[in-house]
Amino acid sequence: METRDIVFSLVMVMSAFALTYRWLNRWDVGDPVIVLSAMVLVGALALLLLSIEARLRRIEAQINAKERSL
Repeated sequence: METRDIVFSLVMVMSAFALTYRWLNRWDVGDPVIVLSAMVLVGALALLLLSIEARLRRIEAQINAKERSL
């Protein structure tokens, strides 16, 4: 994982927090469970995307290794 991926993941989580917090405070009903669950959801999405990227890189490396061996 590159530093860029980690930074993008943190930006995603913080933006989800800010969006949820501002959205819930618009009606003066702040529920911390909703804010926390939105942060967890975006964090899980970021980790899912990063794991897919890592898996694709690993598959690409295996294909390149097979091509070199042929």
